[in-house]
Amino acid sequence: MKNNTVGVIFAAGRGSRLAPLTDTTPKPLIKVMGKPLIKWNLEQIVDLVSEIVIVISYLGEQVQVQVGDSFNGLPVYYANQANPKGGTLDALRTALFGSATNILSGSLLVLNSDDIHGGEIYSNFEKHISLNPELMALSATIVSDRERLKSLGVFQVDKEGKLLQIWEKPQAFVSELANSGIYYVPNDALGYINSEPNLSEKEQYITTDFFGKYALDHSIKIIPSKDTWLQISNPEDLKIAEDFFGKSR
Repeated sequence: MKNNTVGVIFAAGRGSRLAPLTDTTPKPLIKVMGKPLIKWNLEQIVDLVSEIVIVISYLGEQVQVQVGDSFNGLPVYYANQANPKGGTLDALRTALFGSATNILSGSLLVLNSDDIHGGEIYSNFEKHISLNPELMALSATIVSDRERLKSLGVFQVDKEGKLLQIWEKPQAFVSELANSGIYYVPNDALGYINSEPNLSEKEQYITTDFFGKYALDHSIKIIPSKDTWLQISNPEDLKIAEDFFGKSR
């Protein structure tokens, strides 16, 4: 798997809800337990991918300096998203067509730089990809809090765990499978992404504008996990993360 899979990490957002911390530091470099958020994610994928592309924009040069051109022996490349408000699909497009390495011949493991996940979901992805390298897969964390589900993307699946529909912030209960933002994209799916950048104010979403269209022609597997998923969006989330890891020591 490793030789054919490229890690793509989204790190272009400003993180305005973490201001004033992010007024001078990009969100991927905000620290939890003394470690930048992006490094929590880099450490999880180094054994799963052959190289890494980081999509940057706001204060992106700081990310480049902090991470450098390699991480644990893997080459690291950067792609600058011209319009950081272009959305997650535009970020993926930027990685495909805007970096110094050609990743169009491989498959991708795509993730955000500002969430922290436990190791179980990555192990589940490794198993899936080794057995089904042609089958797209999306991560889901099992969330029992129905109020929290109303603020998340939620997957509806069939009996085989294949995607039926993606619901954004459903106010009625759909399922406990919340989209936790790690995606395996097989090479054949890359043809669904055009090279034209999104320069408008209207965001293009990887879920609806890419996965939704791909699902019309192909099956998509949902990979569930009950392990840790910490979303870092505001100062309260940072405190929750610090307390979580402090107690687990």
